[in-house]
Amino acid sequence: MSSTIRMNSGCWFPGYSIVDPVSQFLADSASRFILNYFTPEVSPETSFYEGVKNLSEREIIQYVQSGHRPPPGQAFKVRKKRDAQTDELDRSTQLEKSIVVLASGTIFRTGKRKGAPSVPGGNESELLGEGQSKRAFLVEDLNNNRKMAITVSKQKIRPCLAEMKKEAFITNNISSPYILQVRFYARSTEFLGKKIKTGYLESEVCDGGTLKDRPELAQDRAIQAQIIKAVADTHQAGFAHLDLGPGNIAFVKEPNSKLSVRLLDFGNGTSLTPNDGMEEVDAFFLTKIFPGSNDC
Repeated sequence: MSSTIRMNSGCWFPGYSIVDPVSQFLADSASRFILNYFTPEVSPETSFYEGVKNLSEREIIQYVQSGHRPPPGQAFKVRKKRDAQTDELDRSTQLEKSIVVLASGTIFRTGKRKGAPSVPGGNESELLGEGQSKRAFLVEDLNNNRKMAITVSKQKIRPCLAEMKKEAFITNNISSPYILQVRFYARSTEFLGKKIKTGYLESEVCDGGTLKDRPELAQDRAIQAQIIKAVADTHQAGFAHLDLGPGNIAFVKEPNSKLSVRLLDFGNGTSLTPNDGMEEVDAFFLTKIFPGSNDC
């Protein structure tokens, strides 16, 4: 009889010879246990960060395009490695640039001048809108060569992030072409020894302005019908907006040059409960935007 036992893992143990399937299975299981016990587990977050931390912008894009993504719901900000093709541009604009990668695969630049706040796309990015707790910017998705809207939390506090997360939850549970669908991602960092999070909302770009910018559209019957349908779809899904106003009604330019409504900013939204009167609150706000909306 042989005096050794060979496992599929490549480990050898003296003493016995394995010939039957049951003994082989037990030996393989013991080997896997030993390997797993002594091999430290690497989290998906660490694995992705380790994969991109020393890459240039082009290499990060290639890495994501090859199928590597942050874990669901997460975002990573990486100080990009110096690249000979972009060094001159960075020096001319005096921007310190990093790359943000979202779990969706969207990649965009973020940067700042000395002493200025960091914003998506650098300080040259276009500000689309600003609320009490967040700002929306127009950025270029380097992975898919498209324009996207990225909303960033201004305050790294839990209530602000919870509001953004709620907005994403509500919009993704309403089936309507007139609701701006947003996706939420969080990025964890450390500041003064404390873990803090920055929230991002990703959405399509509302390139037709808002009703606040174009008040004359409140008299357009087609626009009125879309707005009412957006609110009705919201109620049908079991939610109320509670912050309807010209600034939260945006437009997207369709290929046929017509405008399509997008109801946005559900940060104050809530779930409906029987007889809570929330639908009437939305209806009241609509009467302030244009007449004839009481029946929505």
